[in-house]
Amino acid sequence: MANTSDSALWRYALDQHAVIVTKDEDFSYRSALVSPAPPVVWVRLGNCRNVALLKAFERALPEMERAIAGGDRLVEVV
Repeated sequence: MANTSDSALWRYALDQHAVIVTKDEDFSYRSALVSPAPPVVWVRLGNCRNVALLKAFERALPEMERAIAGGDRLVEVV
């Protein structure tokens, strides 16, 4: 999916009821401006090793799940 356009990813997430997990700030803006919007998890961690990334997700996962289940369309992982 590396060569897939943002619009195609967006449509795919909507069609599949999927969550977009991204470091791309563009998706956070789009989630505020475009409706309907799939849930977007915006990863705001700098460059880090996979181990650090996985630990951040492990800590944030319960809150991410609650926020998305509650209808939030943008969740940040910092």
